[in-house]
Amino acid sequence: MTQDFRNQGLIISENLEEYDGTTAVVRTHHLSAKEIEFLRWRAERWMKLRHFPAAFVHSPLFVLRHGLKMLAHTFRGSTIKSLLGLEDERRSFERYCAIRETERAYI
Repeated sequence: MTQDFRNQGLIISENLEEYDGTTAVVRTHHLSAKEIEFLRWRAERWMKLRHFPAAFVHSPLFVLRHGLKMLAHTFRGSTIKSLLGLEDERRSFERYCAIRETERAYI
């Protein structure tokens, strides 16, 4: 599959630090890697939020102790304005990407 993607020019990064499950390293014929990453980011953070009630039932003390940290991590790059819909999601996504870049810079 990798060779097929390579032959089609769909792989945009072979940098192993970016193969983390959150960074798009391939594109499609119709979407850029950045657009794929944005769509995944937008969907994933709300999916994680929907799992909070189940996590609370499973381990209420853990969620009470760490819930705010979990939300802060899930919504990194977001602001009150973006959560209220007063700011374009892509600005939040740009901040999220900048945070991810600094996290990779430690290597």
